[in-house]
Amino acid sequence: MKRRGLFKFLFGLGLGVVVVETYERLYNIPALERAFRKEIEYWLGQYLDAKRKSEELSSRLKAKEEEIDVLHRDVSYWRSRYSSMQDEVSELNAKVGELSSKLNEANEKIYSLEVELGDWKSKYESTREEANRLKSIIGSMDELEGESVGAISYYREKRMKQ
Repeated sequence: MKRRGLFKFLFGLGLGVVVVETYERLYNIPALERAFRKEIEYWLGQYLDAKRKSEELSSRLKAKEEEIDVLHRDVSYWRSRYSSMQDEVSELNAKVGELSSKLNEANEKIYSLEVELGDWKSKYESTREEANRLKSIIGSMDELEGESVGAISYYREKRMKQ
């Protein structure tokens, strides 16, 4: 209830009391006074109940406002945490990108080294085959040399015997 309404109500009650008092004194009617007092007590009780409920609701409202403030602080805290976590995720994604590019470079280097190793293996095999071929040629030349040395010594012996 607004103050003006309350003042009007109380003012109306005051005028009513004055009228009832005057009427009772003129005509000496105590029952009317009692009924009026009961009516006033009833309305005062209603006013006090409304005031008590209003105060109770005000205190509940204050408690809820405090809870809301706590929740606002919590929300602010978690928003800042979320923002910092997003920053960390962005940094980690950048590092992952860098590492990924380095990994790709390393894979390319490994591939080129594998190709180079394959070239060296084929060169080794061809060089080994060439060495084996040359070894076989040298072996045949050694046999021919041994035969030629034997032939030369046989020829010298025959010449010396002649």
